[in-house]
Amino acid sequence: MGEELEVKVKFTETKTYKVLRSLLKVFVSAVLAELVIYGNGILNIDMAGGKAILAAGLAAVVLTAFNALNPSYPDYGIGDIKK
Repeated sequence: MGEELEVKVKFTETKTYKVLRSLLKVFVSAVLAELVIYGNGILNIDMAGGKAILAAGLAAVVLTAFNALNPSYPDYGIGDIKK
């Protein structure tokens, strides 16, 4: 049982996990912000509104992808070497 806990902790410390977690957080927050702007209910959004919401989420993901490719980014950049 102690080994299972150790595996979970090791997984959460990986760069891949950090990148995916950040991508999901920024995407969801941008989508939620865009939904608040529309304000007329999630089921009342037309196709154009849906495209705008998806575009906002994808635009927010660009920064996280840039950070993942940045060698000097301290959390999960390409060149980050854990000491």
